[in-house]
Amino acid sequence: MIVYDYTGIEKLIERIKFNTGYDFSQYKEKPFKRRVRVILRKYKLTSVEELIKYLDRNKDDYKSLIKTITINVTEFFRNSEVFYQFNDILKSDLRKGYKYRILSAGCATGEEPYSIAFLFEKLKEEHYIKYKVDAMDIDRDALNKAIKGEYPIEELNSIPEHLRKYVKINEKSITIKDSVKANVEFKLENLYENNYNFGTTYDFIFCRNVFIYFSRNLQLKILNNFYSILNAEGYLILGKVETLAQNFKDKFKMIDLRNRIYRKL
Repeated sequence: MIVYDYTGIEKLIERIKFNTGYDFSQYKEKPFKRRVRVILRKYKLTSVEELIKYLDRNKDDYKSLIKTITINVTEFFRNSEVFYQFNDILKSDLRKGYKYRILSAGCATGEEPYSIAFLFEKLKEEHYIKYKVDAMDIDRDALNKAIKGEYPIEELNSIPEHLRKYVKINEKSITIKDSVKANVEFKLENLYENNYNFGTTYDFIFCRNVFIYFSRNLQLKILNNFYSILNAEGYLILGKVETLAQNFKDKFKMIDLRNRIYRKL
């Protein structure tokens, strides 16, 4: 059994910030170490100090290191019951002629914001509504894939049959139709920063499976940002294994405990 030495991990975080601008100082220790362990295995190293020396000699490898730390695991309609509940909330109080604004934070390669868009496209067929999805992530390559909107044909299986009309089905891939893309905008943004502001407020904010990597202080910082850009009685949707910080229990009403859906008070 290989024993890994994490001595110098703070130094590694400083090196990463200096060379890439990404600041992982507010990541939870255990998840961060797990990602570092994956990197050590990749390079057949056993200590963080060895990794630092390697990166000092191979600075171009910082790019792949960032990708490993900010791992993107997603699919269309991931945890589908969340989307069913979201759709029910929408249908229960549709506002004729209203333009809904949705933020997908930590959108990775775009499957989540496009899943949201498919639901709105379906509702638009029967109701006079508009929508705009803003999607943000810190991984430029992931965003480029999202903007392109092309995915392996296998991903079609994750899209409900009645919503597959919003993609072009090719021999080996599927492509999001331009009519859907027109309502989804992708932005390179960092949740750690205070300055992300799209000049609007939102009716729904999705931030799923992101907080599990962040320290409590960083979670509070982000929640404060979300609270300020969420409309009155707007909804915050977290990941199924995430919980709302105690400091915010009097600012949100629990709508769905199982699916971690909260409504701003």
